[in-house]
Amino acid sequence: ESYVYQAALNALAAAAEVKPDLVLPRLAAQLRAKPGSVRAPAAAAGATAMDEDAARRLKVAQALSQSVLRLGDTLPAHVEPVMHALLVGIRDVHPAVCASCLACLAQASATLKLAIHPWSTEVLLIAEGVLALCTDAQARRAAAYLVAALLPVL
Repeated sequence: ESYVYQAALNALAAAAEVKPDLVLPRLAAQLRAKPGSVRAPAAAAGATAMDEDAARRLKVAQALSQSVLRLGDTLPAHVEPVMHALLVGIRDVHPAVCASCLACLAQASATLKLAIHPWSTEVLLIAEGVLALCTDAQARRAAAYLVAALLPVL
């Protein structure tokens, strides 16, 4: 049910707001794909069906996105595991997970403002790569959103 799903996302985001040192690394670990489900050059084209593991990663990316918004100005102190998980999640085989991670990265970049500096080059290269090479419209839209979120910050 959608109301249970949204309540669970809100609970995870609230927990991350109260105990970010404990919750964010665990959410980040859940976002990481199992070995073999990260995008490989040959396997990327054929993956479209959403399996249970990909659905879990998509939900975790949404929880991270809400957590990033709730943390606001306190995010820079806790962002390390989130950024690493999102940068890995962008390479996911499933376009929905990839697009969700890109959109969350855009929110994190806008929230971090100048604290995005350690990751700015990598984030820009990822956005460029997705816009240039990815055929999925959702992922391309999310990459464009990421660039738009980065422009005022950089």
